[in-house]
Amino acid sequence: MSKYYLVSKRLQGDPRFKAIEERDREEVFQDFIDKLGEQEREAKRATAQKRIEQLIHEYEIDESAGIDTRWSEMVEIMEAKKHSVPVYAEAEPIDKLTAFEEYVKDLEREDFQAKKQERRRRERKNREKFAALMEALFKARLANQRTKWRDLVNGIKQKFWPQGTNQALLKIAQEGIVRHPAYLDLIGQPGSTPSEYFEDRVKEEK
Repeated sequence: MSKYYLVSKRLQGDPRFKAIEERDREEVFQDFIDKLGEQEREAKRATAQKRIEQLIHEYEIDESAGIDTRWSEMVEIMEAKKHSVPVYAEAEPIDKLTAFEEYVKDLEREDFQAKKQERRRRERKNREKFAALMEALFKARLANQRTKWRDLVNGIKQKFWPQGTNQALLKIAQEGIVRHPAYLDLIGQPGSTPSEYFEDRVKEEK
């Protein structure tokens, strides 16, 4: 016998049941069952997700675990203290593993973002250092609008230099910037190239 048959027998005297056309009653009943089933499944999913979030929290607060921790190592860590962590002791194995996978993904995202920010800071400092070097050479009149980029890189060859020139800057101009850290650090990173920074500084002189 179908569930509908049993329910219809119990509800046959109910005016609300009678108010529904007889040909529509089973369809209405099935819609109700489908909706109820979906609500139950959603409740189970929500409960499982909450349990997984609690497990992730337990993984996160353990100071001995980190981004390089393997699943087998995490199991050993948690098994050793499961009596004091009821959510772990009561969780299904699949939930424990799912929580661990999400925990690792979160750490990897955080690590990626941290490295990305650090790289951007480093690249910005490299740009600032090279721009400062160009500014210093131009202000000291060791480079000007007639200076060629290749000469600045390989060393400017001239007999006379401005009097009172800073000796450290003079050495850079004479030997070229080809081995200078500010030049080497900027090579290969995204954004403007060293020669483009130089050309921009030359334009300021015109």
